[in-house]
Amino acid sequence: MITVSKNKKKKFHFKRFSRKVITNTISFASAILATIAIIFGFVFAISVSHAEVPQEIKHVPDKRGITFTANDGQTVLGVLQPENGLRNTVTSEQIAPIMKEALVAAEDASFYTNPGFSGRRTAIAALQHALGDSAAGGASTVTQQLVKNTIVGDEVSINRKWDEMITATKMTMNWEKDEIITSYLNTIYFGRNALGIERAAQAYFGIPASQLNTAQAALLAGIIQSPSVHDPAVNEESSRQRFDYVVGQMKEFGFINQDEVIEFPKTIEYVPPQSTGVDGVNGHVITTALAELDKIGYDLDKLYDIGATVITTIDIRAQNVVVERARAGANSNGVEVGVTAVDPHTGGIRAMYGGDNGQGFNYATSPQMIGSSFKVITLAAALENGIGLGTNIDSSPYVTNDGAVLNNSEGMSCGTCSLAEATKQSLNTSFYRLQDMLPEGPKSTQKMAVALGIDQSKLEDEDGSVAKAITLGAYGASTTEVASAMATIANNGVKMKRHIVQSIKTDNGNTAYEFKDSGTRVISDYTAGEIDRALAPIPAYSNGNQLTGKQGYGKTGTVQRGDVGGANRDAYMTGYTDNMGIAVWVGTNDGAPLVDAYGAPIWGAGLPATIWKDILNQIG
Repeated sequence: MITVSKNKKKKFHFKRFSRKVITNTISFASAILATIAIIFGFVFAISVSHAEVPQEIKHVPDKRGITFTANDGQTVLGVLQPENGLRNTVTSEQIAPIMKEALVAAEDASFYTNPGFSGRRTAIAALQHALGDSAAGGASTVTQQLVKNTIVGDEVSINRKWDEMITATKMTMNWEKDEIITSYLNTIYFGRNALGIERAAQAYFGIPASQLNTAQAALLAGIIQSPSVHDPAVNEESSRQRFDYVVGQMKEFGFINQDEVIEFPKTIEYVPPQSTGVDGVNGHVITTALAELDKIGYDLDKLYDIGATVITTIDIRAQNVVVERARAGANSNGVEVGVTAVDPHTGGIRAMYGGDNGQGFNYATSPQMIGSSFKVITLAAALENGIGLGTNIDSSPYVTNDGAVLNNSEGMSCGTCSLAEATKQSLNTSFYRLQDMLPEGPKSTQKMAVALGIDQSKLEDEDGSVAKAITLGAYGASTTEVASAMATIANNGVKMKRHIVQSIKTDNGNTAYEFKDSGTRVISDYTAGEIDRALAPIPAYSNGNQLTGKQGYGKTGTVQRGDVGGANRDAYMTGYTDNMGIAVWVGTNDGAPLVDAYGAPIWGAGLPATIWKDILNQIG
C-alpha cells in the first residue's frame, strides 16, 4: 500500500504577529527616543557649559529715592521715587531663617535638591499648555524665577524658557543654594513699592527682615505669587487663603510642627512714598538737572542704585525771588514768563522759572524769540574784531539784497552816530550795517553766540546759512543760554561751563560727583569792559529801570507780530551785574498779541525790564 503525502497548509497566527510588530515598533520608538534623549542631553550639556551667570546678581544694588536740594545741601527741592520699587539689599544672615523656609514651602518644595529646574513640573506644565490650558503655571523653580527676573526677562517664548532652564542649571552648579535664595529674596517684588525682603518687612510690618516670625514669613511668602491680589490691605480673603496654603505646606515639609497654631498676622498701614516737587515750579529744575546728569553718566537707575542726593546750584533765596516776581508778571491774557539767573563766577544756575507746571513746557530752557537783546552778541563780535564803540554808523533805512527795506522801531534814527549810541537806541539798521563790517557778516555774530554758549543748531537756516536778522534775534535762544552768555561778559570774558548739578552724594555721604571747571576765555577783558560801557546806560533809558545802589548792564528786546499792526508777540530783557547774569522772557503760548492786564502792548522796556530790575535789586 502506497501512502501519498499531502502538503499541509501552514496556519497564520495573527496575535503572535501583532505582538511581534508591536514589540518591534516599541523597540524602534525607544531607540529613537533614546537617541533624541542623548542628543538633547548633549545639546543641553553644551549649552550649560557655555552659559554665563552675572556675578553681580549676588549683590544687587539698593534702590532708594533721589533727593534734589538747593546749593546749601539742606533745602529739599524734590524727591523722585523709583516706579518699580525701593530696595535695601541684605545678607543671608540678615534674613530670618523661617523666611527662607516659608519661601521654599510656598514656591519650590524641591529647591534644595533640584538642579535648577523641575523636569516633572516642566513636563506637566508643557502638557497643560499643549491641551490648551492657558492658565497653566509656568513650572518655574525659585532659581528659574531669579533667572527670569534678573537675566533673561519674561518674554513668552520657547527660546526664552530654554535660556531660563540653561542659566538656572548653570547657576545651581556654580552657586550655593543659600546664595540663590538670598539673591531671590533681595530681588523679588512684594508689592507696596517694596523690592526685596528687607523693604517688604518694613512695608508690611515695620521691622527688619531679620526679625520676621513664622506668621509674618508665611504671609510674605504667599504674597509673592501675586502682590496686587494677596496684600491683605487689598484683598484680605485672598491673602488669608494664600497664607493658609503656605502654613499647610510648611507643616507638610516639616518646617513647623503639625500642631502649631499660626495666627494670621496684622500688618501696618502703608503710606506709599511719593515723588515730590516735580509737578510744581521745581519740576523744571529737576528735569533740567536730570538731563545734565544723564550727559555725565548718571541715568535714573544709577541714581536710584546709590540713593543719590543731587545738590543743585540753585540758591533758594534767589529762586524764591525769581519765582515770586515771575508769577506776578503773568496775567489772565495768556502772558507767560521765563527767567534764568546764572552765577558769572561758577556758571551755576542760581535760579530758574519755567512755569508752574513742572511737567509741562519749560519757558526757561526752551528757545524763545529774544528780539534786539541779541544785538549784544553782534556788539561783542564787532569789538573782538577791532570795531570800537566810537565807530560812526549810519542809521538810515537799510535796503537788503532782495530789495526789502528795513527800518528802525517806531521810526527812530540818530542819523550817523556812534556804535555806543546805536546800541543804546537799539537801531536795527545800524546793526545790519555793523554786521556788513564783520569779517564773515552774520556768520561772525553766530560764531560769537556759540562761543558765549548758545546752541549753533538754533542759529542758522536749514542750508547752514545765517540770515542778517540774527542780530535782531530771528533764531531765538533760551533764557538759560542767554543768561549764561551775559554771565560770561560779567566774568570779564571768561566762560564758566553752565551747569545746574553741583555735586552728587551717595546714601552713605560719599561724594560720587563734583562739578569742576577752570573756565575758558572767549572774549577779551577789553571787549567785556566795552560791553559794560555800552550797556550801562540802557536800564535807565528803558523806562527808568536802573538798579538801586548797584550798577546793572542790560539790553531790551521786542518781537512784533507782522500780521497785526502794532502788536507784539515776545518781549525780553537781559543783562547782568558783577554777580549775576539774567534773562527774562515774556510771551504767550500761541504767539497771540502780547498785552498786559489792561490790554496795552507789552514791550521789552516794560514788564520784562521791571521783572529784571526787581530781581536784581534783591539778589543781584
